[in-house]
This record gives sequence, structure tokens and C-alpha cells, in this order.
Amino acid sequence: EQASDEVLQAAQKQLDDWHKRAGKDFPFEDIFYNCPFPVYDTYNYEAVCREAFTHYDSVRIKAHDGMKFNLSGVVFEVLHTPDDDMPTVYKLMNDTSLVIKMTYENSATLWLGDMGVIPGDSCIEMYGDYLKCDAVQVSHHGWGSASWEFFKLLNPEILLWNNSEFGFQYADKYQG
Repeated sequence: EQASDEVLQAAQKQLDDWHKRAGKDFPFEDIFYNCPFPVYDTYNYEAVCREAFTHYDSVRIKAHDGMKFNLSGVVFEVLHTPDDDMPTVYKLMNDTSLVIKMTYENSATLWLGDMGVIPGDSCIEMYGDYLKCDAVQVSHHGWGSASWEFFKLLNPEILLWNNSEFGFQYADKYQG
């Protein structure tokens, strides 16, 4: 389902406002990305990614599964990118989220972004028990996200669940 022009214009305004502040209010040196140009019916998404890159004098690092970064003993490992599901054409841009495993000493946290069922199932197939973690950021605010089987495999003690009151009510009403 295509977003309305009004919704796209509002999203573009939010991005424009964010870009005006980025680099000033919160400086950064690198952009870590994997824009899924060939695997998503982009509907301006590619243009948004490319536009974002023009605003910053920074290094652009394209993420691929298996990449690892160590920042003061905290290891960030890319587990999944849109490239892993080629030639799948996602119906939702959310499925293009990167999956990152963050490990410190013997504790692991998974960051899922807004990923849904397709990348979740791919992660199960690719990693199995390696996905087990102590904490997980619940994808897509807990609704329309990865499958129950995916979260069951992770078996986390802590759920990092960013949501509004509306979101929790929506999740309860429509997903049990």
C-alpha cells in the first residue's frame, strides 16, 4: 500500500528538520547504512537516502553481515542486511532494517530496528541459537514485527520496547 502524498510530505519535513540539526546539535563522523535500492519498491526512499548523504562531510560505511566494530570493548556485529534476502522484494520498508548484535563481556543485546517476519525468518535460518541474547529491542514497536518464533528463540530476559500508550493498546488489541 502506497503512502499518501501528505504522509510523505510530512515525513520529508521531519527528515529535513533533522538534517538541519545533524552535525551541529549532534555531530558524527560516520554514516553506517545499507540502503536497499535493488530490493525494495523504493517510492522515493532511494532519493531520501542519497539526499541524506549530501548533508554531511562524513565517511559512509555500507553495512554487510559479518562486519564487526569494537568500541571500548563493546562489540557491534551486523547480523542481517537487506542484501541477505536478495532477490526478495520487500513490501514494507521496515523490513530493510539492519540487525545488529551488541556484546559486552558475556552480555548480548540485539537491535532489530523495524524488521518484520521476512528478515526475522532469515536470521533464524542464518544464525539459529547464535541469536540468543540477554536483551532485545522489540522490532517495530511490538506490532507488525518479527514472528513469535523469532522472539522465542532469542529468549531474552529484558525487552527494550519503545512505544507510546497507543502503541501498546494497538499491540494488545491486534496481536494479543
